[in-house]
Amino acid sequence: MYKQCVVFSPITFLSCICLIYLGWFLCMPGGGLFVSAAAHEKGPHFSIEPTFDLPYNLHPRSYFIYNTTPGAQIIDRLRVTNDGDVRGTVSFYAVDATTAQDSGTMFFHKEDAKHDVGAWISLSQQELTLNAGQSSEVAFTVTVPTNVRPGQHGGGIIAQDLTTHTQKSTTQLNSVEIGLQSLLALGVLINLPGPVVEDLQATGVSYDSGSNYQRVLVDLQNNGNQLLYPSGTLQILDEHKRTLQDLPLSLQTFLPQTSISYPVYMQKIALTAGKRYTAMVHLIYGHEHTLNYTTLFQVPFPDRGPLNTVVQHLIPASTNSGDFFSQLTPWHYGIAIFLLFFLISACFFWGKKISGWIRQLRTKE
Repeated sequence: MYKQCVVFSPITFLSCICLIYLGWFLCMPGGGLFVSAAAHEKGPHFSIEPTFDLPYNLHPRSYFIYNTTPGAQIIDRLRVTNDGDVRGTVSFYAVDATTAQDSGTMFFHKEDAKHDVGAWISLSQQELTLNAGQSSEVAFTVTVPTNVRPGQHGGGIIAQDLTTHTQKSTTQLNSVEIGLQSLLALGVLINLPGPVVEDLQATGVSYDSGSNYQRVLVDLQNNGNQLLYPSGTLQILDEHKRTLQDLPLSLQTFLPQTSISYPVYMQKIALTAGKRYTAMVHLIYGHEHTLNYTTLFQVPFPDRGPLNTVVQHLIPASTNSGDFFSQLTPWHYGIAIFLLFFLISACFFWGKKISGWIRQLRTKE
């Protein structure tokens, strides 16, 4: 009689080994295939918003906007809330606004000189300490100069969390720690009476050699006194007047008396180094104003560095510090264990197979 027994095939056996190893590796502290999300760090977290209980505006506002006159003085307030779970301190300061390279409003640094709205704002206090969940209001005054151009002026009030928040990411091989300080901004827009001037000018188009992607820079200036939101197209033609690029342009806020080098990325067809191209800019802005600008630009040849520099970027330097085993990772040990069990199971399986064949041959004899 034959006895029934449970036989594990090599595939089943190896699958069990793989599952055991995978569970061990994923559960390793600080290692594994995935990096667990860091726990919520305790600390102060501030938010700011304009108040809306003053005669200037009885409805919620996302930023401060005033229609006023030269020489006027405006008193207003902003509300600060500590949404975190720890007591913290926040500081306040006023800055001028400008236009970011890719359009939209950005604010100068605290150390930068102030010549516009940032110089007109005075805050009632520069620092405020709040308990967790506590809110408070900070008053400020806007004093508009008597001798100032008409039109729109932009600035902002910045709230800086004085607590440095640390974010740490740890893997089996390394650990990275980053210190962050949050900055919150509330825009301040002042509209002054006078002639409305909408004047957008293009001053050049050039190829951006410093970018990792093919793009051109369109130099634009807002010489007027109003916020602009230009839109249109940029066409690039080769020497045979064939259109290689017909790209839509849609700029965000463009502040008056500012200039930018607006980046436009090439699509589908690459520009050839050493060749000259024609750029045609067509923009519509303001009250149906149109800007048409045509110029030539050339794509320069890439800067070829020394050969050894290129090789260093292609072949990383080897590290010989430490012995052989100190440079191994859990992956190396896991693969070694996997191969060892594979060889043992294969020897066991084929050994039994060969033994059975030998017994069958002896029985037949």
